[in-house]
Amino acid sequence: MELTDLLYMVLTVVIIIVVTYLITKVMRLIIRGVFKTQVPLLVTYIERGATILIWSVGILLAVETAGLRIDLILLLLGLAGAACIVGFWDVLQNLAAKYFNDLYLPYRLGDEVSVRGIEGKVIGINPVSTILLDANEEIVNIPNVIFMREAVKNKTQAAWKKIVIPIIIPTNIDLPEFESAVLRACNKLKMNWDEHLPPLLLTKSRDENNIRLELELMVNSPDKKERVSAEMNEKIMEILQEEKKKKS
Repeated sequence: MELTDLLYMVLTVVIIIVVTYLITKVMRLIIRGVFKTQVPLLVTYIERGATILIWSVGILLAVETAGLRIDLILLLLGLAGAACIVGFWDVLQNLAAKYFNDLYLPYRLGDEVSVRGIEGKVIGINPVSTILLDANEEIVNIPNVIFMREAVKNKTQAAWKKIVIPIIIPTNIDLPEFESAVLRACNKLKMNWDEHLPPLLLTKSRDENNIRLELELMVNSPDKKERVSAEMNEKIMEILQEEKKKKS
């Protein structure tokens, strides 16, 4: 290969990587705009999925441009993916259901629920199943996917009041400042909250890259729940973007 051809190939690969990076940035902005009223945790998952997909395509294009064959790589990845899906189908269903349960289903630890004629207190929620303690103090293990497929009755008094918004923020964001901004936003909507149960922002977990929070809100009327939930999600996304701009 001549030097000019080599330089052209390297330049093309660099351009592909740069364009891929720019596309991921634009896609994140589009996703945040389209899903601005959705749960911030869901938006984070969508962003991550889109970023992984775009970078996968970009890297494959760069590899192909470098003169390497990608058809065998794609075939092996496809076969491995299919084998994983078939082998772990039940587990994958329950894992997916767990994330949607976290975001949308109205029950939490300590709630009294009924599903498929089984009643009990929720004492555990793991990635695969939800654990109930029934009236006979026996443990009942129910796959998470059941809660997506069946009607679930929450028998906890005033369960309709609670709104739980999961939030993920990068560790480089000032946590006290972010919490203050979120609680100020909650205060602007205080006419919607139960005056005896003020908003509560809890830190659930932390790792090297992210901090996971949960905002608990108690509405004073069931017909307000959907509207104020959307408003709070939008405000949280705005606060998160402002905090990220400060760090960029």
